[in-house]
Amino acid sequence: MTNLQVTKKKGGRPLKTEDDRASQKLSCWVTPQEKERIQADYQRTKAGGQLAFSPYLKGKLLTNGTPHPGKTSDLLLMVLINLQERGRQLAGIRQALMASDDAPKSDAVTSSIQTELDAIQRVLTQLSQWLYDS
Repeated sequence: MTNLQVTKKKGGRPLKTEDDRASQKLSCWVTPQEKERIQADYQRTKAGGQLAFSPYLKGKLLTNGTPHPGKTSDLLLMVLINLQERGRQLAGIRQALMASDDAPKSDAVTSSIQTELDAIQRVLTQLSQWLYDS
């Protein structure tokens, strides 16, 4: 057995020092309103980024501020891509409604979809200006 242990390759992440190891737990009690406010602030801060709740709380506590998950331009680009996809989906639905013979063509539905598409286009234009002009 000792032969296997001697010939086994070491790998993986190096061990943390005692100073770097998070070994102390901190907990507190909050009211339901405080919890909702903290969670809402976390959702606004995260906003599509990769930020876990624990590092968010730790950063807020230790830096008296909020850690940011990424650059603003990354967030704008993500919103831009998502809106473009929603616009493509709505345009596809509108085209399918216009092309179908058996479904009743509702002017209210197609005009509502067109209104949403116009709104999405205005937002996309503004986001593109913010993203590429900055």
